[in-house]
Amino acid sequence: MATRQVAEAGEEMMAQSPVENERHAPEAEIDPAAERASRRRAKRIASGRLLDLKAAETYSGISAWTLRDLIASGDLPAVRPPRLRRVWIDRADLDKAIADWKERGG
Repeated sequence: MATRQVAEAGEEMMAQSPVENERHAPEAEIDPAAERASRRRAKRIASGRLLDLKAAETYSGISAWTLRDLIASGDLPAVRPPRLRRVWIDRADLDKAIADWKERGG
C-alpha cells in the first residue's frame, strides 16, 4: 500500500505545471565576490593591446606554457620592457601568428 501512495504522489508531481515544479527547486546562489572577479578578468582580457601570458592563454586557447615555448623559439614575438622580467604579447602579433599557422586546404 505504501508503494501505491508513493507512485500516486510521483504522478501528482509530474502532473503539476513546470512553474509549480520550479517553485520547489532550490535556487543557485550567486557569490557576489566571484561575479566581480569574473567581470574584472573579462575586462582585463577584453581591454588593452598587450596581453600577459594568462590573458593570452584565455584569448587564444593556447596554453601559457606553449606560448612561452613559442616565444623562446622565436615563433611568437614578445614585448619585454627593460629591467622587467614580465612578458607581454601584442594582440596583433598573436592574431597574425594564429592566421599564419592556419592550414590551408587545397
